[in-house]
Amino acid sequence: MHAEAAPVFVHGIHEFMEARRGAFGRLCRAPLLSIIVFAIDLAALACGRVVTELGSAWLPGSGTSPVDAGQGPEGTDVAEAASEEAASDVAEEASDAVEAASEASEAAPCRGDLSNIGAADFHVSFSVTTTQNGLAALANQRAVCAFSDFWDIRLASNGTLDVETVDATQGANGTGLKKVGPRINDGVPHKVMVQRTSETLTVYVDGVAGASAISRTSFGQLAPVRIGSDVCTVAIDGTMPLTGTLSDLCVASP
Repeated sequence: MHAEAAPVFVHGIHEFMEARRGAFGRLCRAPLLSIIVFAIDLAALACGRVVTELGSAWLPGSGTSPVDAGQGPEGTDVAEAASEEAASDVAEEASDAVEAASEASEAAPCRGDLSNIGAADFHVSFSVTTTQNGLAALANQRAVCAFSDFWDIRLASNGTLDVETVDATQGANGTGLKKVGPRINDGVPHKVMVQRTSETLTVYVDGVAGASAISRTSFGQLAPVRIGSDVCTVAIDGTMPLTGTLSDLCVASP
């Protein structure tokens, strides 16, 4: 009875293999060959299961892990890492915006003037290149060539600097620094800065202090900033227009 059942069993296996292998299965007509093929197929199925199980190991970006779903090899939660990365991007963008705003605020005062600052601190700075000789205009806020509220920076007759700060109440008692610093009419660019801090007015040329004096000038409304020209002219006191270049003017009061 068992001898008769074997061919049926083998034949059933063979039909199963035919369904799986199509044309190839039809070549396996012999029962013994069917058994061999069946054994090979079982081994392949077993290997496939092993491969499938091994293939479930966590890979970067897969988002799953056979050990702990949602975690990478080092236990880092994928969703949490993505959230932290997004937060970092937002923080970086905010930092860039703050930096841009800071740069803009630093540059903005240089577009102003010294009108109505009273006796507050201030600075005026610029770069100048000239070979001119004689008294010449550099930069100022001066409405008339007489006693009034003004500041005035000029090239002195010897190629150095003349600086004045005056208000209407001080008149002739305003602050004047005459022929200050080294010669700047040598054709080389020079950085000039006039700065008042705690009532002390100091003139700098290329970062080096040339002279200083007490300045209690209290500025009210001033004339617009002028560059390279002055209301004091050759006809009045010998002041000539500037021959040369003046750039990077910054007029500011903190």
